[in-house]
Amino acid sequence: MSEYRFLVVGAGKSGLSAALFIHQFNFKLFISDTNKISENTKILLNSKNILYEECGHSFDKLKEYTTLVLSPGILSSSQIVLKAMNAGLSIINEIELAQIFISKYYQCHFKLIAITGTNGKSTTTNYCAQLFAKENKNSFALGNIGTSFCEWLLNIDKKSQETYIISLELSSYQLENIYTLQPDVTVFLNIQNDHLARYETLEEYFKAKWRLILMTKETGTAILTFDVLKFALHMGLEIPSCEIIILSFNNSLPIEKIKNKFNSIEHKKNHESLNRKLPTPFYKELKNQSEFFWIEKLNLKIATLKKLEKNNSYEFLFLKNDSYQKIMIENSCLPGFHNAMNISFANLAGLSLDIVDVSSIISQWERIPQHINI
Repeated sequence: MSEYRFLVVGAGKSGLSAALFIHQFNFKLFISDTNKISENTKILLNSKNILYEECGHSFDKLKEYTTLVLSPGILSSSQIVLKAMNAGLSIINEIELAQIFISKYYQCHFKLIAITGTNGKSTTTNYCAQLFAKENKNSFALGNIGTSFCEWLLNIDKKSQETYIISLELSSYQLENIYTLQPDVTVFLNIQNDHLARYETLEEYFKAKWRLILMTKETGTAILTFDVLKFALHMGLEIPSCEIIILSFNNSLPIEKIKNKFNSIEHKKNHESLNRKLPTPFYKELKNQSEFFWIEKLNLKIATLKKLEKNNSYEFLFLKNDSYQKIMIENSCLPGFHNAMNISFANLAGLSLDIVDVSSIISQWERIPQHINI
């Protein structure tokens, strides 16, 4: 990687952590921001002899670099990104940067649970991290929830043989420029109209988030709701070959009826509609159809969550070792059906990795940290 030269665009928390991370490996590095950089950040950058500019970009500097590291709050259609693409620079972000360096320089092992959706990302990410920590694992919540991946890696021994369980919250902004991440488990909680000033249509917003599902390891598991899968099918998006678990929260749909409902969509699809293309976004799409299976080859399992008559009690039914098992969610310190869903998503992630005993720890909870300021 000695030929890499990095231009970091944005000096907020994400950009700063990326710059400090790159700096420890002694690569050529420069930070550029259209806004004024805070005095505390300048002091830190000067102490590290990291070069920077503020209140505008020097486009003539692009030819000096190979890779642009983009902060998630900056549009992929911004002038600096378009000029960098035209100059042949690779466009990545802090998460992709971390993944590239992990593959090159780190000997420790990672189990990665990546979580996205419109609502509930932080709750589910935080719950996953606490759930796995209760099982005496090296468990951490990273990403959009508060601590960036690169910031955390700064404090990790590269030669350690430890195994770390990472629960990674990812926004659609972050997912636009991630390519080589391969989570063991991915979770797509839900989809609602949001961030449409950036994406213009719900379909483009959904496609940015669906990237995460396509990144799931072939031997891994993607966990989502039926509505999310149905939206992907109606849009004609690729479906990964990994195991897919559908978490249903419709009390009137027993497992067999859910399967029948899914099959009714499957029979209406054909390869022509699956290949239908939507308007191309500015960010690079994941396109490698040889790695994906069509809908008729889906590896599908069903889990259900049912609200009981007893206040704040739920029945969680899931498939384990070829038989359905039941767990009662009772007296959770997070009330409400949406939080029971988040708990169920986290439990399914742990079950998929065989690292939790969910029946003994479903009511444990601590305060959620603040979101990262991108």
